[in-house]
Amino acid sequence: MLQPTDANADRSIEDRFFTTSHLHADLKGRSIRGGAVMLAAQVVKFAIQLASTAILARLLMPADFGIVAMVTAFTGLLWMLGDMGLASATIQRAEITHKQVSTLFWINIGFSLLISAVVASLAPVIAWFYHEPRLTMVTLVLAGPFVFSGLTNQHYALLTRQMRFNAMALVQTLPQLVSALVAIGLAKAGWHYWALVLNGIVGGGVTVLLAWVASGWRPAWPSRCAGVGSMLGFGGHLMCYNLLTYFTRNTDNVLIGRFLGSGPLGIYSKAYALLIFPVQQINAPVNGVVLPALSRLQGQPDSYRRFFLRAVEGVAFIGMPIIVFAFVDARLLVLTLLGPNWLGAVEIFRLLAPAALVGTISSAPEWIFTSLGKTNRLLLWAAISSPIILAGFTVGLKWGAAGVAASFSITFTLCFALFIIDACRQSPVRLRDFALVLSPPFIVSAAAALIVNFAGHLLHFHSAARLFIDAVLFSVAYSALCLVFKGGRRMWKLVLTQVGVSGHE
Repeated sequence: MLQPTDANADRSIEDRFFTTSHLHADLKGRSIRGGAVMLAAQVVKFAIQLASTAILARLLMPADFGIVAMVTAFTGLLWMLGDMGLASATIQRAEITHKQVSTLFWINIGFSLLISAVVASLAPVIAWFYHEPRLTMVTLVLAGPFVFSGLTNQHYALLTRQMRFNAMALVQTLPQLVSALVAIGLAKAGWHYWALVLNGIVGGGVTVLLAWVASGWRPAWPSRCAGVGSMLGFGGHLMCYNLLTYFTRNTDNVLIGRFLGSGPLGIYSKAYALLIFPVQQINAPVNGVVLPALSRLQGQPDSYRRFFLRAVEGVAFIGMPIIVFAFVDARLLVLTLLGPNWLGAVEIFRLLAPAALVGTISSAPEWIFTSLGKTNRLLLWAAISSPIILAGFTVGLKWGAAGVAASFSITFTLCFALFIIDACRQSPVRLRDFALVLSPPFIVSAAAALIVNFAGHLLHFHSAARLFIDAVLFSVAYSALCLVFKGGRRMWKLVLTQVGVSGHE
């Protein structure tokens, strides 16, 4: 353990890991370059995930995915507790010390160990709930990796706080590749659903190793006088928000698994994962760039507003066309990526598309409340929206998995609209400006989709080649139509600038 022995040593640690004043001078440039790096990393992750999903869907049965989804519906909820929101507290804090981060690290470790024990004790309960004996051993195995979260949170938070995007990209992508290769190897060897279980364990272990090596930070022993009380309050509200949000968004899996079985759940969960994965790959790197930047700008309202709107605009111009294209070519996507055994996912895929479209910019109110330290407002809105969404799931279950999917799109869209209205009221951002930056990417995406749909009447074959042609046509149409709008031209200029910079370097 790194244990400072005097004030000079402690000061050296502070300067190296926790001082962020040097980031203010080039915040915009660093954010743009960081966004490009993180987006590139997510493209790599997306390619790895897409390829591994396509391979595993052919090596495994839908019920194998359903077995794992039954457990992760519960264990994923408890992952929210392991973080405790303390990583975000480290990122958001204007000034922070080595002693504070070390104390938060040990709090994370203790909580992770506790949650691991709780999950293990729930194994027979989960098996009983689903009437599936195999879930006992699966749950026991998945209880172990909870400790990985506690070992990683503060190290990755320091990388984010310091905007060390190259290191962050490595920590995100390499574990994905290693775990995917392991899962494919195990699936080919006949390990069935165990290939999916061990996939997460291997990825978590590799992530811990890389985060510690990349950050270079080592914790000291915890201190009672570290002054982390306000950070625990911040993190507590954020943790409860994440916990309630996760519970709400995974109750659909629990209901389908309990009342419809592992087969329908496997199809539903895979349709949801396939559709939402591109959104996650966009939001994850942007969160890593936007949150620390907005935290640095919270005392500058005009700069805060401009940066926030540009971030929302960028995410919308990248994310919305992906979801719209996925909606138009849903059948071809499912056939190409998953195979004919998964055609039942097409209807669910399309019914979830409106929620996924909203999901491309769903992090926006979270950026506002977290960067301004108002995580209590996040928790308030989770408490308001959760009963609405849960009621929708319950009603939709009458019409099977498709009814659950439709209800989620309706209730999630309604709740987000109310959420962003309140976020704008509590911040320097105006709701009118927020709406204006979203209009161009939506209009352009819809127009490109109409062009692809019209062309589809001229092409009467259904294969991977047709999907490729549609993707190229959509991309060309979307790229050209973007030039009509100022925001689209700004995005093109930014892309060309980054390509030029990368090429020059």
